[in-house]
Amino acid sequence: MITRFDVLSLFNSAINFKTWFWVGLIVGTCFFGAVVTEAGLSFVGNGYVILDANGGGNNFYNVDNSSDSSTPSYSGNLGNLTIQQGQSLYIGGEVQTYPNEYGTSAWIGYNLYNSVGTLVSSSSGIGLGYVGSAPYPNGNNASWETLASSSGVNLDNSLSAGTYYLDVYFGAYNSDAGNIYDSNNRNNYDASFNISAVPEPVTLALPIFGGLVATAGLARRFIPRQSNQVG
Repeated sequence: MITRFDVLSLFNSAINFKTWFWVGLIVGTCFFGAVVTEAGLSFVGNGYVILDANGGGNNFYNVDNSSDSSTPSYSGNLGNLTIQQGQSLYIGGEVQTYPNEYGTSAWIGYNLYNSVGTLVSSSSGIGLGYVGSAPYPNGNNASWETLASSSGVNLDNSLSAGTYYLDVYFGAYNSDAGNIYDSNNRNNYDASFNISAVPEPVTLALPIFGGLVATAGLARRFIPRQSNQVG
């Protein structure tokens, strides 16, 4: 015969089962969600463009690292950056990804346009090398970098004089997430630089010729005149 105590025992068992079922479901869901988040590449950003103008060294330009207020911004004419025709302008980059895990790769891409909007060169991926955790030394992000001076790509490939616009974007990949991008909502990040014409030989010779004429005039001024007077 089932007593009142048996009924209460069964009721309590059912409550405990339901309680532990929901606890287990919630814990399992949270754990699974955490695993998926950790395994999937979810961020690429805090980028920098690195330019080396004619061997002058690496100059960093802040693309979208809001925590850095000291590095010049990658915008406008980059402080009136100008190189002469035939001189080099190498590009590299730096970016961060999250999480910091094995199997990820990162790159910077660019499109270079002349003043009338014609595409003159591009690259869909200059590989960036892994340099460690960010913030250094124990941050959760991974930092990637390729210096322009050592492993960059030369933008000035016999370009004519004028103003050029350099659009850049960043990308990252791993097998869990595929490709993800930092591209200013697909508008890319834009800045300009100038290439000046090489002075013509005639232009260079004019100051030299003028100096020679002036020197000759002074010499004639101080040469004594020969007297033709017969005594």
